[in-house]
Amino acid sequence: MKYATVLALATAGFAAAAPGGPKKQWSPKKVHPGAWKPKHHVPRPQWPTKVLPPPAHPTSTSTSAGSTATALPYVDSAALQASILQSNLADKSQDLEDIAYATAGRNRVMGSEGHNNTVAYLVESIEALGDYYTVYAQPFIALYSATAGNLTVNDVLAETATYEYSPGGSITAELVTVANLGCNATDFPAGVTDKIALVSRGTCPFGQKSALAGAAGAAGIVIYDNINETVSGGTLGPPPRPEGAYVPSIAVSQAVGKGWVASLAAGETLTGELLVDSDIRNLTTFNVIAESVGGNKNATLVIGAHSDSVAAGPGINDDGSGTVGILEVAERLSEYSLTNSVRICWWSGEEFGLL
Repeated sequence: MKYATVLALATAGFAAAAPGGPKKQWSPKKVHPGAWKPKHHVPRPQWPTKVLPPPAHPTSTSTSAGSTATALPYVDSAALQASILQSNLADKSQDLEDIAYATAGRNRVMGSEGHNNTVAYLVESIEALGDYYTVYAQPFIALYSATAGNLTVNDVLAETATYEYSPGGSITAELVTVANLGCNATDFPAGVTDKIALVSRGTCPFGQKSALAGAAGAAGIVIYDNINETVSGGTLGPPPRPEGAYVPSIAVSQAVGKGWVASLAAGETLTGELLVDSDIRNLTTFNVIAESVGGNKNATLVIGAHSDSVAAGPGINDDGSGTVGILEVAERLSEYSLTNSVRICWWSGEEFGLL
């Protein structure tokens, strides 16, 4: 069962509380068609409803959650697990997709309208359970990045992917092969200065390769895959790095990269036109933290998932499945009394390296 691990944790060592009012249904706005664009697709974040203050924590001996909690049974693990229905999970997953597709970006990326509406959806879902949980949105500042780009080599456009936190730039320069895997400063030849470094993926982080290329004087870097698969990018990681500043960075497939390495080894000159369009800035985003009013506060079980998606889509698998899974557990748990308290957290910024 997909959520067996979450459910096993959720049912170990506690027993729990009164159902609240009916679940509020989130009503999506009109869906606006349109593809993601690398710049300005994320509006300056505005809190979608209201910012709630941090919860007032009950005393460590508290075991009730409202005046009706004492009448509720303690948690039965098998019964709790059986109450987690696939249909409810599917409905909540559809809610997240609707939230994403109701925005121009069609995603739930950190700081976007789609993610802010996800935060509101989670807060309102927990509030609908009455006084079983305290819930608040925890604001924090995070570094956001969106990139797009392309690469033409000897007038042939390559299939590429970009890296989060790559700086922007437009470069026309020759490609130069980097020795080994580009994980040490000595791997970069003197001839890489003002050129585009060409190196294989592997062993060290993408960001280390990009920063070392910059330290060696390269104008940009192309990283080709080390296995035969569809080209994919990734993240350089939030700057700075100890090796130095990043250079415009782009990814190509193993087949394309090895082909260029062979051409260079045969003495051919390869001239690349590398373009990266980058939007990097600080923005405000929100975690959502719900904590049971009942249960021993000196023995708190913490359950978490991340609530943000990548820019490419609504993120139903990663990590919408976790988001709705722990929300469903939170709702079903409210039908029981608790021995130990439970804290349920939806984290933002995972897709930008914060978890």
